[in-house]
Amino acid sequence: MFDEFTKKRLENILQEYIGKKIPEHLNNQIRMVYKFRGNNVTLIEEREPYIGTEWTQFDIAQFRLESNEWKLIRTIQECFGDNTAKAV
Repeated sequence: MFDEFTKKRLENILQEYIGKKIPEHLNNQIRMVYKFRGNNVTLIEEREPYIGTEWTQFDIAQFRLESNEWKLIRTIQECFGDNTAKAV
């Protein structure tokens, strides 16, 4: 688990990244969110629903804090069958 200071810092970094990544005119069609779980942070893309009300979610990347080092655990390439992305 992240302490409150670290979690707030990560939220600020991710919000800034998301604000730059998604053009304002697409905010009603696509959005990016993140989830914390233990020492993991998952960046998620959400697309507006085609049918119904549920947004479709795609994991973009997952990061893990281990021994005071960030590791990229999973990327979107893995979702499309390219398993070359490994923890770094």
